[in-house]
Formats: sequence, structure tokens, C-alpha cells
Amino acid sequence: MNTFIPQRTPLVILLAISTFASASFANPTSFANSTNDTESSRDELRDTLKKALEDFDRGASLINTQPNQAIIAFQSARDGFETAATGLENGKLYYNLGNTYMRLQQVGRAIAAYRMAERLIPGDAQLDANLRYARKIRRDQIESGGEQTFLHTLFFLHYRFPVGTRVTIALIAYALFWLALLSRLNRRTHAPKYMAPTFAILWLSLGVSIAVSQWHDTRTTEGVLINNEVTIRKGNGETYEPQFNRPLHEGVEFRVINQRGGWVHLELPDGNRGWIRKSDAIIF
Repeated sequence: MNTFIPQRTPLVILLAISTFASASFANPTSFANSTNDTESSRDELRDTLKKALEDFDRGASLINTQPNQAIIAFQSARDGFETAATGLENGKLYYNLGNTYMRLQQVGRAIAAYRMAERLIPGDAQLDANLRYARKIRRDQIESGGEQTFLHTLFFLHYRFPVGTRVTIALIAYALFWLALLSRLNRRTHAPKYMAPTFAILWLSLGVSIAVSQWHDTRTTEGVLINNEVTIRKGNGETYEPQFNRPLHEGVEFRVINQRGGWVHLELPDGNRGWIRKSDAIIF
């Protein structure tokens, strides 16, 4: 049985402070003119994050004995992390925010926060585990269509492993390629002829895979439903008929085709398309 026990990350405070510091020192003239403002903002952010972390820990300590008080503490932690996130793009911060949403049983918002964290700290093992768990417990499990399933099977390394893992495998394959190539020049230790080409293909393939992932993250807009009983419609308005015979629930992920006013045209993992109100989702 899988048990979700999210742990907050205290390093977010140090990362936040270093981010503000580096931004300030990038322009000495600007820094000299706004030292007080920068220090004030940094102190305010530090205090906000410190309180949010303390609230999260307090909620975790009360969850089994005083669940109502634990919820209040987690709500306070959520407010603190959300406030910090408005002015700071940090993977650990979004990870903590996702864990807080999970404690509050807001699966859709948790998945969105984890996805944003994933773009900033790819390959984080605990983040990957928490994201998998959140996806597992969402109400609607929409399987990929036939074409997507084929692609996921054919290019399993690309779809199964996060960028950080693929980078590690690519570096290992690169090193083994040169070792195999050098061994062919050594009369005493001849490596099989197929080894060097095999490692070269793996290394180059993963390089392309990593480049595609980076391109996808910068060019593709995606989203996650954060409300329940969301009606997918055939057009961008309440007067259009429902696209499906049942509504969808929080946690469903999708690709954004385009946006029009307060409506989003989306494509689900199985290839089906429709329109939702923008307020029903988080777009990133």
C-alpha cells in the first residue's frame, strides 16, 4: 500500500535569498539605488517562507491528533507559499506548495505545482514519486490514445524517464562509447565491434530526446483541472452542448490548443478535444 508522506524542503529559504541577491548584484548601479528596498523585500520573503514552513510542520504534527487544527495550519502554509510564488520562480518552493495542496486534498492544484517544480528541478526523485502518487489517486484516469501509446512504447526512454535521468544516462553512454572505441585500439582488450556504435546511438538518441523536452517545455502550453464536475463543451460558451456524457474532475492534465476570452480549447491525453472555462484550470 502506497502512503503519501510529503516532506517540506527548508532549503527553499536559502535558495530564495540567493536568487534575490544575485538579481540585485547583477546591476551595481541599480543595487546602489535600491538597497533598502531589496533588503526589505528579501526580509519579507524570508519571513513569509519561514512562517509557511513552520505552519507546514505544525500541521504535520497535528494531523493525527487534531485534524481540524492541522487543516488550519496547512491552509496558512499554503497561503504563505502562494504569496512567495508570486514573486519567485523556484522548484523547491513549488514542491513545498504541491505537498501542502496534497495535505489539503487538492489533487489538481498539487499536480499543477509539481509540474511547475518539475520544469525547474528535473530529475528530483522525491518530486517524481509525489507526482506519480498524485496522478494515481485522481478520480479520472484518461489513457493515451493508440498513436500516443505507440510512441510511448517506441520511445520509452524519452517518455518514462525525467530529463535529469536521461542526462545521466547520456553521459554514461558517452563515456562508455569512448572506452569501447579505445579498447578497439588495444590489442589485448578488444571490445566487440557493436559496443561503440550501440553506445553512440544511445548517447545521440538521448541528446535528441533532451533537446525535444527542452523545446516542448518552452513551446507547449499545458494545464490541469483544479475543479470538480467540469463540463467539457463543444465551443467557447455555456450555450454549447457538452462534448462528453459526463464531467471531468480535478487532476486531469491536458494540452492547450488555444485560448479565447475566458475559455480554453484543450486536448486530452486520449486525443479528444473540447472547451472549458479558464477558471476551472491552472495553465502553465
